Amino acid sequence: MQAGFESYIVDYRRNTSTYFLPNCDHIVLENLPSEGPVASHFDKDGIVSQIKWAQSNSPDYTNAAFSK
Repeated sequence: MQAGFESYIVDYRRNTSTYFLPNCDHIVLENLPSEGPVASHFDKDGIVSQIKWAQSNSPDYTNAAFSK
């Protein structure tokens, strides 16, 4: 946020994160490959739970655990 990015997209299949500025400029950065395969189905309840965990500022939260 301090760099001025307003949103981002993480692509687990391509191992990239794309960060967007308000003027639509963007940068794509490579991520480390995920452990294990990408899930075969979308788990809405699981995603909602993970987002709430991330937003809670819990001391046990990590991006790696969120992604897994």
